[in-house]
Amino acid sequence: MMGFLFRSLIFFVASILACACGSAKKETTLVPGHRAVSPPSPVDPAQALRSEISRIFGASPLAGQVPREITWAPSGEALAFTRRSAEDTELWLHELAGHRERPVYAEPGHSAGRPMFCGAGRLIYLVDGDLRLFDWKASETRRLTETGGVTGARCAPDGSAVAFTRGGHLFVYRFSEGAASPLTRGGKDGAGHGTVVWLYAEEFGTEDGFGWSPDGARLWFFATDSSMVAPRQVLEPDVTAARTQPYPLAGAANPAVRIGVVSALPDDSGGPITYLSVEGSSESYVPSVTWHPDGRHLFVVHLDRLQTALQLKSCPIDGQKCRAVIEERDPRWVEHYGPPRIVEDRGEMLMLSDRSGRTQIHRFGLNGLPKGQVTRGDFDVKSIDYVDPERGSVVFTANVESRGAWGIYEASFTKDGLSRLSQPGGSHAVVFSPGGALFTDTYSDVRSPGVCDILTRGGLIEAPLSPRDRKAYSPTGITTDFVTIETPDGRLFDTMLTRPEVLEASKRYPVVIYAYGGPHAQTVKDAFHPTMTPWRNLLARRGILVFSLDGRGSSGYGREFVTPVHLKLGQAAVEDQLTGVRYLGTLPFVAPSRIGIFGWSFGGTVALWSMLRTDAFRAGAAVAPVTDWRGYDTAYTERYMQRPKDNPEGYEATRLVRDAEALKGALLIAHGLSDDNVHFAHTAQMMEALMKAQKPFEAMLYPGQAHGISASYARVDLFTRLTRFFELRLR
Repeated sequence: MMGFLFRSLIFFVASILACACGSAKKETTLVPGHRAVSPPSPVDPAQALRSEISRIFGASPLAGQVPREITWAPSGEALAFTRRSAEDTELWLHELAGHRERPVYAEPGHSAGRPMFCGAGRLIYLVDGDLRLFDWKASETRRLTETGGVTGARCAPDGSAVAFTRGGHLFVYRFSEGAASPLTRGGKDGAGHGTVVWLYAEEFGTEDGFGWSPDGARLWFFATDSSMVAPRQVLEPDVTAARTQPYPLAGAANPAVRIGVVSALPDDSGGPITYLSVEGSSESYVPSVTWHPDGRHLFVVHLDRLQTALQLKSCPIDGQKCRAVIEERDPRWVEHYGPPRIVEDRGEMLMLSDRSGRTQIHRFGLNGLPKGQVTRGDFDVKSIDYVDPERGSVVFTANVESRGAWGIYEASFTKDGLSRLSQPGGSHAVVFSPGGALFTDTYSDVRSPGVCDILTRGGLIEAPLSPRDRKAYSPTGITTDFVTIETPDGRLFDTMLTRPEVLEASKRYPVVIYAYGGPHAQTVKDAFHPTMTPWRNLLARRGILVFSLDGRGSSGYGREFVTPVHLKLGQAAVEDQLTGVRYLGTLPFVAPSRIGIFGWSFGGTVALWSMLRTDAFRAGAAVAPVTDWRGYDTAYTERYMQRPKDNPEGYEATRLVRDAEALKGALLIAHGLSDDNVHFAHTAQMMEALMKAQKPFEAMLYPGQAHGISASYARVDLFTRLTRFFELRLR
């Protein structure tokens, strides 16, 4: 094809030269088999924009696919990882000997789940609800289950078996027997064994609904009962039917969660179940569980309903009374950072806590007695990544260098000082090999897409992981400025502004503020987001600057920066975005009358609130916004707002549908019709209120799409509309 086009181009040029040199009356003679070439058609601007958006949000990411869900083999001789596109997830294996890399599973339209190594040579993963085993020594694949419905799996400590959940029950598959047997039976509607209820997964980050004991003899598991939770209807992806989702609204009944222990021994499998005597009921939470090294106790994180008291409890597995060994209280709320990290060789455990005002690592004995604070400083620790008992140190991720840059550091249990393991700047995430000799480092900054390398403990690159993912993305002529601004009352806010490197003299540019503003999130980061960063750059290239500000409530800034959201969720975030508007007004190249705002989820709430209750924005776009906190779930909403009966004024003050008549400027609302997080009812109520108030607005609903509107075709449509919307409304 390219050869034909090249020959045609040569002939076309030659014909033009012949016409220019010959008589004006001379006719052009075409060689048989060729046709005259018409002048190129003018470029359709709308189609050109959609093509650019497709490059960003299409099935194949513009910035490449960074390895995810990285898992090391117990021997340290290999690791597995997934690579996601908008349509599927591939599974890959990387062997350190020769750094050989090969695909394990790659089927268009299908996705592999998180990989797990089970003993020597066995790699387990989920596809379409069934377990598969890849013997990477023999390069053979086989199915372990063929009934579908498997939702979670964990390998036994010695790799001899894999436990999994199916149909609300817990099973164990023993490789020596080649068959699965049930560990739990019976149960009523709404009950589940070994499964994580939606509320725990979404609002506490709970990943495991069961776990093996250190000796592989038993399993703990969640026993859940959602029968008392009022169901809500969510459209299925094909939108011809709806499913029922137990979704507890603020102030309503929660699912009841108990913790059971069952034998997993071959000769006693599925024996009598013992339930822990954790005090509490559906009015409390038990989001994290981990085994005590002795195998006779479990450590359980217990939170009261309003999450003002957190206790780490030591619970005998024979059902005797649990004992609180660590306790934290705060009249506003206490943050849950997951289970303790057990350091068996030292008889200790590590926990993240913000009791000092910043999220730091604290040491405790297994009896709960404090043994000192490991990290100190004006920074927050995001995660504990590796513990080295021999060196008496811990490796962790923290924003030591600056609030928006997350690096990897090591600290001694007993000595002051930190050492940095990652290169300066940007944002890093690591996964250590067994023994800690090697680790993977996934790194990006605001200018460079993510890459992943295998490094030695000394920080030297052993090998790039999946080098074909180092796809070049270098937007020329675009830059992002990081600036900290100060308010008259002394508050400091980090901001970022994406703009053309060269600003046209005397030109005033429109600005879109991209906001989130909710707890547990950070918008101003020195990191490359695979879709939002290219979209920011695209807007800047088309003459619209993009600005973000981390206001009160954002993570990474310390405890007191977050707590102003208490009882009035959203108010401080909007006030702080107005601080950003005032700052933009001081920049000589910004058009202060042409500022828009855009946000998703909590950011959608902030954008909608800003359009209804301020006159600072000419246009705003809200995707999947919460419009009334009484319509959101218990665990998240009550953590910050308490229950509606405890804080009626706060709930009424944050109800946005009552302000429809106050809308100023152009508004676009978008929502996925299969959203099971922020239900479509929020947007439906807002649309109805705007119609009654006779306020014009634009809306786009996405059939079959959940909260993330993740299908590539839907995202291309959404961001094409968003771009056109702001270009039109901010002219």
